[in-house]
Amino acid sequence: MHVRLFFFIWAAVFLFEYYVFGPYSFVEISHEGNLNVAMNHYLSHGYDGGRFTHQLGGGQDVYSMLAGMQYFNPELLLAYVLPTWMVILAHKLLIAALGFWGAYLLARKTAPDNRAVAVALAALFPVSHQYLLNFSTNWGPGFAALPLAVYACVACSRDKHFYRWILLAGLILAAADPVHVFPPLAMAVIGYAILVKDVDLKRVVIGFSVFVLLSLLSWHEFLYANVLGAGDTGRGVYTSSNFAKELAKAVDYLFRNWVSTSLYVAGAIILAVRKDSLALRALIVLALLILVYAVAQTFPWDRVGLSFVNKVSHYYMLIAITTLFIPVAAKALAGFEGRGRLFILRPEIAVLAMALSILTWNKFMNFGLFAWFGGQSAYFNYETLKNPQWRPDRNYRVITLFETPPSNVTAGFYGFDSFDGATNLRSKAWDSYWFDIMYRDPSHILTTRTGIKWGLWNGESYDINKHVRLDLLQIANVRYLFSALPLAGEGVKLISDSKREDWAKVRPGFFDGLPAFLAYRFKRIFDPGKLYVYELPVPLARVFAAKEVVYGNKAPFAETALTGAAVVGKLYKADFAELGKLTVSAFKKVVDGFDVAVQAPKGGALVVNNVFSKFWEATAGGKILKVVPANLIHMAVAVPPGAKNIKVRYRRPLLREKLGFRS
Repeated sequence: MHVRLFFFIWAAVFLFEYYVFGPYSFVEISHEGNLNVAMNHYLSHGYDGGRFTHQLGGGQDVYSMLAGMQYFNPELLLAYVLPTWMVILAHKLLIAALGFWGAYLLARKTAPDNRAVAVALAALFPVSHQYLLNFSTNWGPGFAALPLAVYACVACSRDKHFYRWILLAGLILAAADPVHVFPPLAMAVIGYAILVKDVDLKRVVIGFSVFVLLSLLSWHEFLYANVLGAGDTGRGVYTSSNFAKELAKAVDYLFRNWVSTSLYVAGAIILAVRKDSLALRALIVLALLILVYAVAQTFPWDRVGLSFVNKVSHYYMLIAITTLFIPVAAKALAGFEGRGRLFILRPEIAVLAMALSILTWNKFMNFGLFAWFGGQSAYFNYETLKNPQWRPDRNYRVITLFETPPSNVTAGFYGFDSFDGATNLRSKAWDSYWFDIMYRDPSHILTTRTGIKWGLWNGESYDINKHVRLDLLQIANVRYLFSALPLAGEGVKLISDSKREDWAKVRPGFFDGLPAFLAYRFKRIFDPGKLYVYELPVPLARVFAAKEVVYGNKAPFAETALTGAAVVGKLYKADFAELGKLTVSAFKKVVDGFDVAVQAPKGGALVVNNVFSKFWEATAGGKILKVVPANLIHMAVAVPPGAKNIKVRYRRPLLREKLGFRS
């Protein structure tokens, strides 16, 4: 009863900023609130049912760009019926409950006679890593479920209720992103099996296999899409042959996660002093964790046909330490039972104090982020976007400068087709094009998001021409710039204004002292402010007829493309050389592509303003047409003479189709 009471009090504090202002409560908007929260809202409110989305990231495969399309997604199910702030709160409550009770059960299994130590470690676990705090929405229940999964799979391997625990943990894990969660889960299961003695290894294998099976049932389409698209992603294949360097990197990663690692090491030292055999096993597990990471980093995966493996960040497996520290610390701290008079501060009190100090620090950090960047009002309260009196043409794209609001929020909550965005696997061509948009600035780490450079702010306006290449945005069908600050520069036309007292992005230097700044930012929690909207002149349409076809890049690319030409590789000359010119009568965005009406007595080149992928298909009268990359960011379709209606569709196969099931 006391443990349950403690949990409810602890959870109320843990969740405080997520319910204190109701729909205006906190979310770390620039990152956590920009990814899966926006994706789930899009899927529950604006999704058309296809496998391609026009709205996010300049047009992307909806299965591979972010987690969300798995079959079992509790947050998505809640998003259909609850407002966003309650979905986030429910998610955070799940993280708190899974983390606390999973860690508690695991600690009690190792040290069954000391409930106080188990409670202290259970309170510490949910605050032991940033992925359990301000980035948890990106992984589902994921990392919070690791202790429960290890408890079910290993600690209960000789328990008569083993299969009940496996089913419970397996269902929870089925909602977790397997690409990021299963590497640390595997290491945690192996590590705990080494740490404890009484384990039924056969059951451990069965239990883990059930986890994998349930996860595959939920995530197979997401995983299949990522495997098919891995070769065309902007993520480079990371390879390393310096084994010693990777070993050092693993140690560095572990000690950056100082909470778990310090308690693991301290516990091992205490056990070694006591001459407990668990100390040696703890050392073996730590060495194994470091070794496996280094091997994964340096193994030549491309030689065995698995080059896509190194597009995964292997450091996620080191997050296993957040679970493995629990049994080591529990056994070490429980050994002080009955020795309280020898210590002014009992060890479980010290651990609880550590948990409380981290939680307190996180609250201060969150409220600082809340004041500086705002919170969930960005999802529904930008009047400029919610009720656009400037009458946008929805056949053109937008970008959001300075990530205010973040680009996925612009698309997912306000329904605009964004060209910028944050995705799981970015198209290589789109990624490279954004690098050009940002003047190939190697210091720009956001890649497909603009960020801000305060050196371009002169006190009155922001020099946009020095920040992004507007001509490349025009080529990419971008017509509108959403800006939290007034812009200055050639080629932008103001179409929606904002007053200084309504600005969404400000600095303390804009105000007479810190109190005035904080008062302003508190006001912005409930009203995110107004945005400037600027229009770019004559952006290229989403679908248009090429005025000419240029083979190779004989002229400056941007100048050539802006004329309406299609710049294609010389190897495609035979596909277009005999064709004439066509005109586009009309087009419309449809599920998975475009329907285009053309007049093409002699044929011609049709340009689709979307990044090329091998899964795009164009047909006219049932005949498949040639589709080739053009203008770095476009596709060109070779239209035969006499064609009238062109269907352009994204046809990436689903795994269930490959297996013979109906789509």
